[in-house]
Amino acid sequence: PVGSKPVLQVATANLNFDTADFSALVGWLASGNAPDVVFLQEFTGQAQQALQSPELAQRYPHRVEAPQPDQFGLAILSRYPLSDVQKVEPADMQATLRLRATVIWAGDTPVRLSAIHPMPPLNAVYAQLRDQALVEEAQHLSQAGGLALMAGDFNTTPWARGLFAIDAQLRRANGVAGSWPNAFGWLSVLPLDHVLASGGWKLVGSGHGPDLGSDHRPVVVRLVAR
Repeated sequence: PVGSKPVLQVATANLNFDTADFSALVGWLASGNAPDVVFLQEFTGQAQQALQSPELAQRYPHRVEAPQPDQFGLAILSRYPLSDVQKVEPADMQATLRLRATVIWAGDTPVRLSAIHPMPPLNAVYAQLRDQALVEEAQHLSQAGGLALMAGDFNTTPWARGLFAIDAQLRRANGVAGSWPNAFGWLSVLPLDHVLASGGWKLVGSGHGPDLGSDHRPVVVRLVAR
């Protein structure tokens, strides 16, 4: 806690679709530095199986898991109860899955969550759909007010139009240090992985998680309610 206020530690990590060794991920989530809520992208059936150990099941008893045989599977793992779970299926082949839930934190405080991993901007259509998805999720979270978080590999940088469009509803909680590509576990160029927070939060700290063997580095933030 910070003073008398509890801290919520949130992380997002793109696991890389080609990853077969999840020992670093399991070790991190079993450690004393593990986040309270973790958003996972490129979540496959193999990744889901790796996280089924009794220790991790006890540490993260509340989960929304949507593994897929492609790069767009998602999961949310939480130490705290989850409710209002919703899997937003893609409308067509150009869209991607989204997850929504509410975590009951600090006793009885609801925090609305959105997990998202839009298509990379390989062309103008994908870039437009990515920005549209970000706007739709930001609007969804802002409708009910209160505390909210959106996280994932957004396939966009902080200086792109997509994040500027939702700045009035959600602000980036992590810094501008790169998260992709992961070079040697410490050097990255582009900040593509983000945790966005509603105005009811105060940032305590942010940084990177450990090297998970992916081409992305995990992003970790620590927040308190204002």
